[in-house]
Amino acid sequence: MRRFKLRVQNSSLTGRVARYLGLIATVLCVYFVFVSGGRRIGGFEEEFTGPVPEIAPSVGKSVSTSRFYDQVLVHFDLKGAAPTVTFFKDLLTSIAANGATGILIEYEDVFPYNGKLRSAVNEEAYSLDQLREILSYAKSLKLSIVPLIQSFGHLEWVLKLAEFRSFRDHDTNNGVICIENEQAIRDVVYSSISEVIKLHKEFGVEMVHIGGDEAFDYGKCVKSGPREVAAAKHLKSVANFVRSLTSPSVRILAWNDMIMQFPRGDPKTQSLLRAVELVVWDYGDLARFQRYFWAQYTEKDQLPIWGASAFKGADGAAQLYVDYEKRFRNNQIWANVKQNQIPANKFGGLILTGWQRYDHFSTFCEILPMAVPSIILNLQVAQGIQTDEVFAKTANSLKCPMKSPKNLANFEAIVGNCAFSGSRFYTMMTRTWPGIQSEWDNFIISHEMTGWLRPYNRHYDFSNRIYLQALMPNLIQLHGRIEGFAKSLRDELRKLLIGSAADEFIFNTISPTLKQAKALLNAANRMSEKRVFAKRAFHFDDVINGGSDSDANGCFCYSN
Repeated sequence: MRRFKLRVQNSSLTGRVARYLGLIATVLCVYFVFVSGGRRIGGFEEEFTGPVPEIAPSVGKSVSTSRFYDQVLVHFDLKGAAPTVTFFKDLLTSIAANGATGILIEYEDVFPYNGKLRSAVNEEAYSLDQLREILSYAKSLKLSIVPLIQSFGHLEWVLKLAEFRSFRDHDTNNGVICIENEQAIRDVVYSSISEVIKLHKEFGVEMVHIGGDEAFDYGKCVKSGPREVAAAKHLKSVANFVRSLTSPSVRILAWNDMIMQFPRGDPKTQSLLRAVELVVWDYGDLARFQRYFWAQYTEKDQLPIWGASAFKGADGAAQLYVDYEKRFRNNQIWANVKQNQIPANKFGGLILTGWQRYDHFSTFCEILPMAVPSIILNLQVAQGIQTDEVFAKTANSLKCPMKSPKNLANFEAIVGNCAFSGSRFYTMMTRTWPGIQSEWDNFIISHEMTGWLRPYNRHYDFSNRIYLQALMPNLIQLHGRIEGFAKSLRDELRKLLIGSAADEFIFNTISPTLKQAKALLNAANRMSEKRVFAKRAFHFDDVINGGSDSDANGCFCYSN
């Protein structure tokens, strides 16, 4: 989940899908960046160009079953912004009704660990009873439940703490565990797996995902030989441990990006590939994965391979709104690749990922309630439904009152009027907030604002009362609207996400504008009361060094 900005430009995509597929099968493959893949890598975003392709006419039936994908799992990334039990159950109802066969649930620090990891648990974590309620409900809907437990990288939630610092691969890398530190593996990896599996066994464990992605800059603590061989050995040991807690037949999933860097001919790598099913994640156009790749990783003696698309969390670390075109197109392309390039009996299924943050330290990317329509839309795509039916079925599921949309633009235009769980919050953010922002943007470039309430005026308490009085009514009205909106939005979001997630969202999205409005209002009131002003010249001592973050009166000058 993303630090180094990297863009892979897609080949020109024009004409029919057949022509597109022929082109990507013959054009020189983009150099494969193993720790990329279209989602989160350090702000990695794959940029789409060209039109959204239609699903191939043959899409709609799987060779092996009546389903297009044998398995369709919806990923719930819970780190730092977990849904309330009520909202979670609403989401489970919706995805079950729209073709999902299961859920991939990634707890991170909101699982109520009670052993060696107890000190790392989020203060707002679920209780075991709450999780039992959620998992029991998922089981009642006949959804398979697959826990995702990180075992290599993305362990920042533990390794950031002083008591676990010695378990890091090296001191400056608090995301990757030292894979040759037996105590670290026992106390962090095996401990977390044991507690999660213990709970999940109450509801049946058929599959477990052991993570394994984006283990950046690993191996500095490895002394036994090549780091890749040590990593392959480590992940195989983790898979064995999971099976020792469950059964020899349990299916183990692992992300592909690190494993594909391991030497394929090495016995440790071969042993690992016989133990885990690779999940190939790509949230763009899949250009890096040509036909030869699928042939190589779907050989006769290999376990099935999975695909992972995204319904959110793949288009920027601080993305606020879902990019429907990119998410829709990514899922269409996966459907075409599955249909035309991968043997039916070698494709395990599709995971629709929905990353909440790019990593433990990053801010939100498309908070979950903003992505409900995208989940349903792309579940329709994952059923192999033709494009002209996808939008109507999605609109019906979301309880949209208006005429069925015929295309993506129509769909985006009406979805704010629908009545799905979380729709009030969605409408407030997609309809109300942009209008307020537009008014505010116009205000701060108004004649009175740009002439008499700039940082210069505020810093030196130096302005003309006539112009200040002229702008005050509009400023008071806008400040009140923003403040009222922030309170209403927070109240609505608290119904959907647990703990302080609502406050964090407001802090990052609404508070900067609200703080600016309040500071300007205070400055305007203060200067309106002045009757005597300083003579020039003023001294601008900090102008070369950039000055301070705020002016002398505490106004954070976000603009103008």
